[in-house]
Amino acid sequence: MSLQEYAELMRGPGLKGGGLEVPFKAWQHIEGHGTVTITGDTAKSVALHLHSHITKDGKANLHDAGYWYDEWVRTPEGWRIKNRRHQFLYTNTYPTVENPPFLK
Repeated sequence: MSLQEYAELMRGPGLKGGGLEVPFKAWQHIEGHGTVTITGDTAKSVALHLHSHITKDGKANLHDAGYWYDEWVRTPEGWRIKNRRHQFLYTNTYPTVENPPFLK
C-alpha cells in the first residue's frame, strides 16, 4: 500500500473526509522518540505513544498510551516496516465537562 492509499484509507478519497468509520471527530497522536537497533538490512524499533480523541458527538474523550514495536527491512526504495505490534499500557474513556473558569 502506498502512502497516498494509506492516507485515503484513514481520511477518505482525496483526503476530504470519510475514510475509516471511526467514532472520532478529532484526534491527536503524539509519538515518542524511537529506540532503533540496526543489524545489516533489518532493524527493530520501539516507541512510546500517547493518543487523544474526541467523539463525533463531543460527549466523550478517549486517551490511549502504549508502545509501537516495529520490525524494519531495507529495500531499494528505503526502509519499510515489515511487522508492527501495538502494546496498550492503558486506555481511558471519560465524558467531557465544561472547562473550569481558569481556562475560559
